Amino acid sequence: MGSNDRRGGTTVLQHNGQERHPSSGHDPFEILRAGSLEIAKHRLGLSDEDIVAELQVNIALQHFCGWNVWTTNVPDSSSLTKFRGRLTEDVLEQLERAAIQTYIRKAPRRRRHQVITDSTCVPANIATPTDSRLLTKVVGKLIHALQKLRAMGGKMLIRGKQKWKSAVRGFNLKRKKTAAEIRAFNQYLVELAKRLLAQTQQTMTSMRNRMSQQASLVRTHLTDTLNTAATIIAQQEQMLVAKTRKVKNRIVSLHEPLIRPILRFKDQARVEFGQKLGLNLIAGGLVQINHLSHESASDTNLVENSIRTHHAAFGRTPRELIVDRGGHSPNNHALLQRLKITDGIQYRGAVPSAASPPNQSIRKRMFRQRVVIEGKIGTFKRRYGGDRNRLSDNNARAWITFGLLTMNGVWATQQGE
Repeated sequence: MGSNDRRGGTTVLQHNGQERHPSSGHDPFEILRAGSLEIAKHRLGLSDEDIVAELQVNIALQHFCGWNVWTTNVPDSSSLTKFRGRLTEDVLEQLERAAIQTYIRKAPRRRRHQVITDSTCVPANIATPTDSRLLTKVVGKLIHALQKLRAMGGKMLIRGKQKWKSAVRGFNLKRKKTAAEIRAFNQYLVELAKRLLAQTQQTMTSMRNRMSQQASLVRTHLTDTLNTAATIIAQQEQMLVAKTRKVKNRIVSLHEPLIRPILRFKDQARVEFGQKLGLNLIAGGLVQINHLSHESASDTNLVENSIRTHHAAFGRTPRELIVDRGGHSPNNHALLQRLKITDGIQYRGAVPSAASPPNQSIRKRMFRQRVVIEGKIGTFKRRYGGDRNRLSDNNARAWITFGLLTMNGVWATQQGE
């Protein structure tokens, strides 16, 4: 974990026992200003470029971010990207925890340790994946890689490029496609991709000894891309042979290979592609991350995550924990009983005779209060960026954290003194 302290007027960020400045040393308050810009960006629904442009003309925004445009240069939008790149998961947890510990004073005392937990999915910033679209991108990337190697001195002929373009154009122009046509097109793409992949790997091997240092860096980047492409080709071929749509650890994006399908079983979207997000709703108003993962894990894991997250923030377990039927398991009920936490986990079906749940009035009250988190998740998705992560997948935690910081700050402001 890390902590902030001041030495000689300079903000020092301690992380893993080492001291480092959040900026390069030119401005000790960069983390405050850049963080404020991130919060303002989520509040106003603007991009990096738009929030920087707004900062130049909006005096209220300048005051909020602590920026004096007369004495301090307005940052370039790329500085926000660099700022997010330096924020580790530990630092983001500290920012979130510090805000929660401050804002909790605005909540009623009787509900400060009531936790309601639920999960959702934050979709990644990728197009809706299909097998044909994914294979088309793989072929296009392999052709681009061969062209780059040829520009660096490699000697080869790239066969099938024009035929591939014509095939893709004809496939996309046809509105109604039969299953057999889609299967045949995918089979053609798989065979083409396999040939291009073999050619690319062979060319890179032959050029290894005469590559310059700069070309070697390109080769390292291409190797990662080729490894991902090889996995995609193998998975798609396996599904075609087995005539199925399922495969273990299926990759759905060439550029974001960690993205996985998240089963949601909602009317509007049974499957979403992004990261699964577990949330704690504290005191009916403050929202905190308790889990973020690419895996579509069961909601039964949310119970332990919720208790652990609350204890890390407040040094104690929740007074009561409310979860929908997804959190039901005998182990979870036993855990809450052992920790003396009021059990608000909804049972699936009838309550077992051996169970010892709270009395009926308490259960009804907790059942009514549970719906609040659904509204909070809806607000997060509509107003604070929870509908889609507009950054790269490795910056998803930063995107979600600043969205929740903004939402919690607005809630605390509305509570008054």
